[in-house]
Amino acid sequence: MMNIENLEGDLWIAKKIENSYVVSIKDQSSLKNAFTDFLMSQQISEGKITGMGNVNEIILRFYKPLNKEFFDVKFNEIATVSEVSGSFSKAQEKVIFNLEIVLERENHAALTGGFVDAKINGMNTFFLFPMKSEVIKTEKFTDN
Repeated sequence: MMNIENLEGDLWIAKKIENSYVVSIKDQSSLKNAFTDFLMSQQISEGKITGMGNVNEIILRFYKPLNKEFFDVKFNEIATVSEVSGSFSKAQEKVIFNLEIVLERENHAALTGGFVDAKINGMNTFFLFPMKSEVIKTEKFTDN
């Protein structure tokens, strides 16, 4: 028999099924704040996220290869997240997200970028898979 537990926070509701979670973020909540609250409350340090839903006030991060710089763009529109996937880790009590998001816009065009934040607009379902490993972040990679 599977071990299933119902959980609820101010910004989210979830089901823990064995070692994985199915999470729904409450309407008009910040996705980043809700994920952070969920991960802190469940004491999850690192893992993977995938999911879909409807959002508005989306902030995506893009990379400009010519300048080697990142820049953020805010979109004030309703869109469907057809896929969000990536990882998260915790360093010095701060959650760091490394997520890519694919949005389906109202005009049926797709937009993809790095996730910064978005506000939930209705239906959404995310799957979180905790990992038991230690994430070590370095400033530079070196070849030896």
